[in-house]
This record gives sequence, structure tokens and C-alpha cells, in this order.
Amino acid sequence: MSGCAICVYDLHEDALETYEDALRTLRSSLSSLGIPEHDWPQSIRVASSSGPVLPPARQVVNDAFEQMERALAAKQGKT
Repeated sequence: MSGCAICVYDLHEDALETYEDALRTLRSSLSSLGIPEHDWPQSIRVASSSGPVLPPARQVVNDAFEQMERALAAKQGKT
């Protein structure tokens, strides 16, 4: 792709992993203190965090880029 030294998608993935680690630690701490989940803030409850599993944004962009490259190659007769 562009060859950027620091990619915004890398930064986002790192930040998301850090957030998820902190969330797991918080949940674990609340559980070990005996605080029931229904007393936790809604945003950190396990049930509220489940949702559709989406591909990482970087994968979506890479897939679109590869599709565009294949289309350009086909248009130029390179396939």
C-alpha cells in the first residue's frame, strides 16, 4: 500500500487491544470483589458487549485494495 511508517489502522488496533485488556481486568476485579454484574455500569457488562463479529477495519481496506488491483490488472490485460 502506501508504505506509511505508522498506519492509523495499526494504531487503532493497538488502542482497541489495550482497551479490551483493561475491560477484562476491570470485569475480573469487579467479579473478585463479589460485585454482581447487574450492579456494573451497562457499558461494561458482558452481555452488553456481545454483538456481531466484524472483520478488522484494516482487513476490509486491504481486501478492497486487492480487489481494485485485480480489476486494474484485468483492465490492462495482465491476467
